[in-house]
Amino acid sequence: MIAGNLMMLRRALVIVAAIASSALAACSDQSAKLLAAETKITALEQKIDALEKRTKSIEDAREFDVTLNSLKSIAYLTPGSDGYSVLESNLGRFTVSLANIESYANGSRVTLTFGNLTSATINNPKVTIEWGTVDDKGSPNNVASHSREVEFTQSFQAGSWNNVPVVLESVPPAQLGFVRLRELTHKGISLRR
Repeated sequence: MIAGNLMMLRRALVIVAAIASSALAACSDQSAKLLAAETKITALEQKIDALEKRTKSIEDAREFDVTLNSLKSIAYLTPGSDGYSVLESNLGRFTVSLANIESYANGSRVTLTFGNLTSATINNPKVTIEWGTVDDKGSPNNVASHSREVEFTQSFQAGSWNNVPVVLESVPPAQLGFVRLRELTHKGISLRR
């Protein structure tokens, strides 16, 4: 009877061992699958990180290009500086200089000289003008600057300098630190026949 019990116990142990071995094999299989999944997830996370860095790099480059192109469409002038600034428009490039700064009412009256580099006369040109003071370092005080859109009644003659007087309110000549022009547009052009 003891021998029979031992035999049954031995069979039970073999069955338990087989079940345990099968369970261990299944666990080992699951562990291998989990490890493989974790490896794939790690690889995907690395690819996502690389793609995010590349996307950021492309976005930064695009933003720089947009900023650089927008700077081409702005002319920045300071009183007392010689020469001119170039202002790009959809028609081409124009030069702009600042001269004859004098007191006028509560502000300044200046002469803007536009050089029309095109071979077309520009009718009813319009431009946004910003002006104001500068800080101790010579940087524009943009918070306290003034801005308005000005439409000129005179045409900009082809291949010519065109003097235009403009009144800049609220900033007297002694405080005028900059004049910025942007967004040069027009109502039409005239060409010689």
